Amino acid sequence: MKKTCTRQQFLQDVANHEMFINLDQGVYRHIVFQQPRNSFLHRFEIVTTPWRLMITGDMGTWVFARLEDMFEFFRTDSGEINESYWAEKLQNGAHGTSSAGKVYDGDTYRTRLIDSLGGYSLTKAKRAAIIREMKRLDFDDEHWIMHQINDFEHDGFTFQDVWEIDMTVYSYHFTWCCYAIAWAIQKWDAANSPTHALPLPGRPEPSAARGEE
Repeated sequence: MKKTCTRQQFLQDVANHEMFINLDQGVYRHIVFQQPRNSFLHRFEIVTTPWRLMITGDMGTWVFARLEDMFEFFRTDSGEINESYWAEKLQNGAHGTSSAGKVYDGDTYRTRLIDSLGGYSLTKAKRAAIIREMKRLDFDDEHWIMHQINDFEHDGFTFQDVWEIDMTVYSYHFTWCCYAIAWAIQKWDAANSPTHALPLPGRPEPSAARGEE
């Protein structure tokens, strides 16, 4: 079963994070977020250039492209995220792909297959029998399950156009990074507001950033 990253979980992960500014020149930014005592735990960095934003750290590296100032694209007062829309702006290899943020999830695929039974003319009894038979299938292996579904037959019933059913969900890592971007911009905006009286933390010392003694 896929572990889901919620906003509450993300906020727990970064509860003790501090922000360090390495670069601040218009849309050219390099910002580090980390715990002061355990710099490796859930540490992440955000780098922006015109039309690009990159987030890198414990949850992988993701690059997005949309606006000249990518903070404008991701900025949200609520801290909520829009995974499907944001994923459309992912850059990957020679071509951007929204699927880069997704992973196979067997439980989700089984649920969607069961939901698709509503599109067939089935009695309640036959639908229940098909579901019982489906529960015997191995949904843990995304490649093997396609063979099982393509060969599935129960009392004359077979699945049609199963390739149209999405087998994937947004990964924990991708979702976490989406929350991280939204949260980081909120912290950045608060630190740069006219009412913010405290100086921004400077660049962390190498020992703090890398865990060196």
